[in-house]
Parts: sequence; structure tokens; C-alpha cells
Amino acid sequence: MPDLTPSRGGEPESLAGRGIDQRTGVGLARLLEHLRHRPLFDDPPVPRDTAHAAQTDASAPLAERMRPRTLDEFVGQDTLVGRGRPLRQAIENDQLRSIILWGPPGTGKTTLAGLIASATRAHFIAFSAVLSGIKEIRAVMAEAEEARRRTGRRTILFIDEIHRFNKAQQDAFL
Repeated sequence: MPDLTPSRGGEPESLAGRGIDQRTGVGLARLLEHLRHRPLFDDPPVPRDTAHAAQTDASAPLAERMRPRTLDEFVGQDTLVGRGRPLRQAIENDQLRSIILWGPPGTGKTTLAGLIASATRAHFIAFSAVLSGIKEIRAVMAEAEEARRRTGRRTILFIDEIHRFNKAQQDAFL
């Protein structure tokens, strides 16, 4: 945890004095400014795009209510989705076709997938390879085809823990 004790000038010292979290490299000042304007508990949530399947009411988990709603609110991945970066441009121009998001838990993979779906107006389906069998895979594929036929919208399929698919699941998926 960075040292946030004020110095003589009222600013925190060390890296935190420059607004940098020593562990994550996230700008603390930017993060705190972002959090200051977000409803947390009693305020009604801001309505979200239907691309997000999770609850958005006051009973939604805090993590869901804190989740960024736009690419500008997405903190800590400026090298990927900062203004002018190739991934950001592909998302904004709706030219993104297929990507693999890889990283440890809590780095924003699911959040980024949802933001991409919102920004591109694509239908968003998320499911877990751990909890899904062949029946669920086929149902998801049918849902994606139906959405394309009914609305003309593409589908972004987010598969959490895809490396856990067994051979039968892989065959059904392909």
C-alpha cells in the first residue's frame, strides 16, 4: 500500500505524491476523482445498456455498481484503450472482429468485453466454460443466430475460463 501521509505541502509523499499506486501503477488522483462522482449505496443506479446482463438496481453487488460504463471510465489500461490507441480506434469504429483477453483475475477482462459490446452496439452474451456444458454452448450459439436474424446485430460472446473446455465442449463450440 502506498504511503498517503501528507507532507509539509499537503501532498502525499513518495510515488503516491505523484498520484501513482506503487503496486498497480494506476493514478490514484484519477481513480479517486472517478469514484467521487459515482453513486455507491443510496443513489439510484444509472441505467445501462442492455448489453450488460447483471442487475443495475440498488441490490446489485458493489463491484457491479462500480463497473465502468464507458471506455473513458475504464481505469488502468490506457496502453490498450486510451484515446488514439489501435484497440480503442477499432472499438469506436466498430471494426473489432475477434480478440482474446488474457490476464489474472480482476484486471478488467469481463468489464472490457461488456464495454466493447456497448460501444459497438453488439448483443453481449457471457458464460463460464466451467459451469457450461454442450447444451448451454448450443443454446448460446442459437441465441446469437436468433439475435442476428431478428435485429441484425452481431453478438459478442464472452467465455470466461475458456481454457477449461474439454474436447467435447470444444467440438460443440467450433
